Amino acid sequence: MTGGAGYIGSHVAHDLIKAGADVTIFDDLSTGYESFVPTGATLVKANLNDTAKLKVAMAGAYGVIHLAAYKYASESVTHPLENHESNVVGTFNLLKVMQELGVNNLIFSSSAGVYGSLEKLPATEESACEPESPYASSKLMGEMMIKEVVAAKNPKAPLQAISLRYFNVVGSSYPHLSDKSPFSLFSIIMNKFKNGETPLITGKDFPTPDGTPIRDYIHVGDISSAHVLAAQYMEETPAGYEVLNLSTGTGISVLEVMNEFKKQLGDSFTFDYTGRRPGDPTASYGDATKAKKLLGWHAKENLSSMVSSVIASQESKA
Repeated sequence: MTGGAGYIGSHVAHDLIKAGADVTIFDDLSTGYESFVPTGATLVKANLNDTAKLKVAMAGAYGVIHLAAYKYASESVTHPLENHESNVVGTFNLLKVMQELGVNNLIFSSSAGVYGSLEKLPATEESACEPESPYASSKLMGEMMIKEVVAAKNPKAPLQAISLRYFNVVGSSYPHLSDKSPFSLFSIIMNKFKNGETPLITGKDFPTPDGTPIRDYIHVGDISSAHVLAAQYMEETPAGYEVLNLSTGTGISVLEVMNEFKKQLGDSFTFDYTGRRPGDPTASYGDATKAKKLLGWHAKENLSSMVSSVIASQESKA
C-alpha cells in the first residue's frame, strides 16, 4: 500500500495485518512517520516517482491500496504544481507499474472534496463533481484515470478498482497514531488547548440551526474498516469500477464539536468565535447507502467517541 505511514494509511495498515494480510508499505515519509508502521509490515522508503523501487515493492502483490498524496487542500491552492506532481503524476506512475506487473486490484483514496459546494445534500455518488481546490481536482483526475484504465479492459492486466470518497476524517483507533495535520479541526482544537490558546469557530452567522458550519465527521477507524471490507470484497467479487462515499450521513456543527470537547475536557476548555473564512461552505455531508449495500459497511462511531479518542491520543504523547 502507498502512504501507509501516514495518519489514515497507518490505521489501514494495522487493520489489514489484523485481518491476516501481508502488507508492504511504500512511503517517502514526507508526511508519514516510521513509528506509525505496524510490526509485521515491510516499509519501502521511496516516492511514487521512483518507478524502479515501486516495481520492486509491488512484485508479487495481489493488489494496491493507494493513499499516498499531497493531502492539504488549502496548501494546494498556493502549490498546485507540487500537488499535481504528487497526486496526478504519482497515480499515473502507479497505474503504469501495476499494468506492467499485472497487479489488477486497486483501492483508491479519494475525497468528498470532489463534490465542491453542493446545493442539494446529502452528497451521493451521483452528485455533480465541481472541485474547488487543486487537491480536490487532483483526486477527481485520479478517479478519472482509474476509471478509464478499468474501462480499457487490457487483456494482459484487466484492472478492477474501488474509489473511496472520504468525508472529514478524525479520531484515532490506536493512541500512538494521531492526526498531526495543522489543518484538521480536531487537531487544531487539541493543539490550541494543549498550548493554553483559545480555539476559534470561524463564523457564527451561517444559515444553520446554531449559526456554525456543518460537516460530516467520521472516525478514522470506520474509514479503515471500509478499506479492509473493500479488499475482501474484491477478492470474492468482480468489482469493475465503483465509487463509494465513506460518511456518517449526519451533519455535525462546529459548535457541537466544541461543546463536546468542553464536556470531556471540563471548564478549563474555552472557545471563541472569529470571522468566516472565504469560500467556507455552509454544510457538507454525505450518503453512504451504496457502501452499506456493496460492502455491508456503515460508520459505527459517534461524536463522543471521536472526541474521546483524540483526547486519549494526545494524552498518550504527554
